[in-house]
Amino acid sequence: MAFIMHFFGGIKSGVRRIWQLTVRNLKNDWHYKFKLLLNSLYTLINLALFSVIAEVVQPKIGALALGSI
Repeated sequence: MAFIMHFFGGIKSGVRRIWQLTVRNLKNDWHYKFKLLLNSLYTLINLALFSVIAEVVQPKIGALALGSI
């Protein structure tokens, strides 16, 4: 019985240690989170704008059309 209590106590302490490391890293990495957020927003804006451009801008006949070859 002592082995089981020691075993689960070790698991509980390991989980607590991992949780504390995770919380500490989340608190300390605001700079990188902000940078990741800005880069993600920049990528989404680029995708949206290029999608709009692809829908609005149509190739002229003869300029990019392959059927005129």
